[in-house]
Amino acid sequence: MKNFLVNVTFAILVFAVGFLAVRVVHYQAQVRLLQDRVAELERNRVVLQQELRAPTNQTATVATPEDLRRTIEQAVSTRRYMNFRAPVVYQTVSPDGLREICVKDALRDWPPSETHDYVRSLVAFGLIPGDADLTNVLASVYDDRVGAHYSWRDKTLYVADNLELTQRRSRVILSRELLLVLQDQNWNLAGLLTRVKDNDDQTLARTAFVYGDMLLSLNRLYANDPDHMLMAREIGQLMNDLGEKLRYVPTFLRDRMLFPYQEGFQYAIKLEGRWQYGFQWPTTTSQIYHPEKTRTVGGAQKDTGTPITLAPVDSTTWRLIGNNVLGEFGIRELLQSRLRSVDAELAARGWDGDRYNVYERDINGPTGILWRTIWETESDAEEFEDAYRDLVRRAKITAHIVRDGVYVTVIQSADPSFDAFAQEALKRSGITLPRQP
Repeated sequence: MKNFLVNVTFAILVFAVGFLAVRVVHYQAQVRLLQDRVAELERNRVVLQQELRAPTNQTATVATPEDLRRTIEQAVSTRRYMNFRAPVVYQTVSPDGLREICVKDALRDWPPSETHDYVRSLVAFGLIPGDADLTNVLASVYDDRVGAHYSWRDKTLYVADNLELTQRRSRVILSRELLLVLQDQNWNLAGLLTRVKDNDDQTLARTAFVYGDMLLSLNRLYANDPDHMLMAREIGQLMNDLGEKLRYVPTFLRDRMLFPYQEGFQYAIKLEGRWQYGFQWPTTTSQIYHPEKTRTVGGAQKDTGTPITLAPVDSTTWRLIGNNVLGEFGIRELLQSRLRSVDAELAARGWDGDRYNVYERDINGPTGILWRTIWETESDAEEFEDAYRDLVRRAKITAHIVRDGVYVTVIQSADPSFDAFAQEALKRSGITLPRQP
């Protein structure tokens, strides 16, 4: 018994010493961080003190807007390690004129004839409410404080005539747009950002790459600026302003518009600089969530997902209004509309491909969804099937869900006649669903 007590006491002492050692290391790290911060503040103090002591009776040379633009261009090019291949084309406009240009540019990919059917497709899934107005949502991002906008279609950087480049926020705004110019001249943004009308997932993934890289470069640009803390705050405030503008936008649309900045930024951090060494453009939001799926020379093999084809069916009753891909992003959003976010994320992460056809009966009549998904493993497929069955039960949706190995197929409509129509559509695509027990 005595030996047992001695052993227990010794074990407790060892644990206590180990715990204290860990805490000491932690506090030492904190002290080093504080010391670095104090040193940084001292450097800033010296700079400010030198500026205050600088002679004020000398004639100052006032930099012109053109001089300031050239200075920012040079800084952007240097910090991004890319050269401008052509002179930047500027056009000065009024703040109201700039807003009109931004809205017009945003709506070029969304003609009214297509917007109606697209919105109806999202409503059919329950991703947005029936009264959502996509045009107003896209326009709501822009106000009279935009400051500058680069149109990769026009190859023109539009600048508001009240943009004062002596102000920190204005310099950040112009730098942001100049980074897009730099990307366009080196990468061709038309090839990356033009909307792929039957694959939202690819469009969103490439937009996330472009804007994530821009945001990371913007932060790197001002990392060594004497006012870098204040500049960082301005960058953060621009993002906060965007979130504020989207506060009352339907959740799916808001998250889709923020995805390129939030997830794209994280993607850019993890793969910074690798485009120079055999980088392949991302084509799925799954690659954005999981950067290891993007191939680089000497890196992991690229995983672009498995394409799925669903043949459209002509019918006098059912009209095809949607043919698209939800992707991992869309499936996450769909599942978390009824389930916990963590459960939605886990159920969507095994995504390997999907495609949906949405049909409408008559004009603004009942809708029907034929949705085919493929998963990396049968376990992933089963996990998604269980999650979607849970969503259907909670939302009281009429749906026929069939799992066949790594495939999960959904036929969903409140109209009983849609089931037979969808089965015929599957046969025309060479797909026969197994009989359910």
